[in-house]
Amino acid sequence: MQLAESYQLRGLARSNVDDLKQAVAICRQVLEGFPRERDPRRWAATQATLGNVLLTLNDVQPDPSYPQQAVTAFNASLEEQSFEKEPIAWATGKAALGSALTGVGENGTSTDCDRCFQ
Repeated sequence: MQLAESYQLRGLARSNVDDLKQAVAICRQVLEGFPRERDPRRWAATQATLGNVLLTLNDVQPDPSYPQQAVTAFNASLEEQSFEKEPIAWATGKAALGSALTGVGENGTSTDCDRCFQ
C-alpha cells in the first residue's frame, strides 16, 4: 500500500493521471489478493486508500465514475469500522464518504446513487 500511496502523492504533485491510475490498480490488486477475513482492519484501510486515490484522480481528471467508485470503497471500509471500536477511523471514513458523495452530486450523477447510502 505504501507504493500505491507514493504513486498517489507523485500523481497529485505532478497532476499525472497515469501515476494516479497506477495507484488505483495497485490498490485493486492488493484487495484481490488480500481476503477481508485475514485482517479486516487492514482490508478496510486499503478500501479507504482506494477511495482517497479515486477522489484525487477525480480532482486531476474529472470523471463521474471516480466519485461513485470512491463511495463504494468508503462504504466497504466503513463496514469494518464502528464508532464504538474505532471512533477516529469511523469519523475519518464518514468524512471521506461525504467528500465522495459531494463529488457524485457535483457530477450530476446523484440519481444513480441509491446504493451510496447503504
